[in-house]
Amino acid sequence: MGGRVSDIALDPRNPFVFYVGLGHGGIFKTGDNGVSFDPIFDKQPMLSIGAIAIAPSDSEIIWVGTGEANDRNSFGWGEGVYRSTAGGENWRNVGFEHNRAILAMVFYAEKHHGSYVTKV
Repeated sequence: MGGRVSDIALDPRNPFVFYVGLGHGGIFKTGDNGVSFDPIFDKQPMLSIGAIAIAPSDSEIIWVGTGEANDRNSFGWGEGVYRSTAGGENWRNVGFEHNRAILAMVFYAEKHHGSYVTKV
């Protein structure tokens, strides 16, 4: 079953920009308050999204935890945590490659150097 929204992240600096993570469909970004959306994670090997976090000090830095945390018959396993430093234009896997699901991500400081990750 597709169409499940697993997380939504709001840009702390621009109220018209937000990201929607789907259980089986990657990440979509809007820059016009939801009038239109563009896929920004489709070129990655894993489209199951568990969590999205935007750095409070730099909204171009986005962290994504792959793997939906809803254990059901149609959920997808993850492949770790990805990070973009260009607002979703490019991505790099930064850890937890063998983890099945990322439940949540929260920045622990105003600096964008790291975040807490809850994995399943």
